[in-house]
Amino acid sequence: MRNNVFKYLLVIGFMLLLATCQTANRPLTIHDLKRGEYRSEWSAKGKIRLNEGIYREKVVPESATELVITLSDEMALGDLNGDEVEDAAVVLISDPGGTGTFYDLAAVINGNGKPLYAASVFLGDRVKVEDVSIRSGKIVVKMVIHQRTDPRCCPSLKVEQEYVLQGDVLAEQTPETKAR
Repeated sequence: MRNNVFKYLLVIGFMLLLATCQTANRPLTIHDLKRGEYRSEWSAKGKIRLNEGIYREKVVPESATELVITLSDEMALGDLNGDEVEDAAVVLISDPGGTGTFYDLAAVINGNGKPLYAASVFLGDRVKVEDVSIRSGKIVVKMVIHQRTDPRCCPSLKVEQEYVLQGDVLAEQTPETKAR
């Protein structure tokens, strides 16, 4: 009888260990990111929780104007913090109801299969994000931005920018820091 109890406890322990390992390595999914919580300077609350990739907030109570923040289709998975677990880089598009449409890049850490907002950086107003990737721990954003003479509607300068997660900051890698 004692031997059977020991075997039973051993099997239960092994199953719990296996379940813990599977949870710890669970990858982030698009579904997770579409329901994630992010900080946003555009929201009066300072942070938002997406619902199927969208967040809505009245700009002023009883107003028809609302802030709409949308998760872009441009995103990437890869390790950002060196723990060998896939994290994410996403683009949030904020439309506060005026003429501007503002783009932010956000780094999201994989917290045992849950998206944990880490940091974000402003990419620009009415830019065109063409691609987001993660290479060697760096987020690489290919986009079209405004030259000094471009009208707000029509950016024309193609750029590639790199960002590194440093604590709670996404730091842009300038040509000088890239060469180090």
